[in-house]
Amino acid sequence: MSATAQLTEFVARYGYTAVAAAVFAENLGLPVPGETAVFLAAGSAAAGGHLVWPLIWLAAAVAAVLGDNVGFAAGHFGGERLFKKIAPRLGVSTEEYDRTTVFFNSYGGPAVMVARFIPIMRVVGAFTAGTSGMRWRRFLPWQAVGAALWAAYAVAVGYFGDRALGFLKPYLVEEFGRWWPLVVVGAVVAGLAIITLISRAFGRAQAKQTGSD
Repeated sequence: MSATAQLTEFVARYGYTAVAAAVFAENLGLPVPGETAVFLAAGSAAAGGHLVWPLIWLAAAVAAVLGDNVGFAAGHFGGERLFKKIAPRLGVSTEEYDRTTVFFNSYGGPAVMVARFIPIMRVVGAFTAGTSGMRWRRFLPWQAVGAALWAAYAVAVGYFGDRALGFLKPYLVEEFGRWWPLVVVGAVVAGLAIITLISRAFGRAQAKQTGSD
């Protein structure tokens, strides 16, 4: 079973608890797609499942706030040394950490809110804010607003995206069934054209390098 299928089954079985657990774990730096869990739960709500989108939003927002505050505390008390020790296990490079640090030092509170929408920063942002010396009373309001907005965005994409797909699917299937030979031919032609352009660009780059030598 694929990872996506396992996550789908997990969300379907445990509902809001699954959403909260996935978001919380992602914020701790674990390799769990929390945002995808919210998408799936919101899609289930749109499809008429047993979940409702306001509670999905609440579960995701609360879990994001709690997870980020745990990360902030770890960064505040553990410091940069702790992060660089565990970063390889989280799949985060030193360069990514350094860029996040510069981002927080440059923009302060607003950076905390924006970080919620950037994949790598969403995982390491709270920890980095803690190591940067930011005060918790400044961190919390910006982080809470960011978590609420991010959860609303994720629920909206999952909910309305699923509804739109359900509405358009019959038309797409009908049109694809009618035009699939042209679609396949077009895809092949486009693929060949892209390969040709890349080959020519590579050839020109090699020619320039040879001429400079």
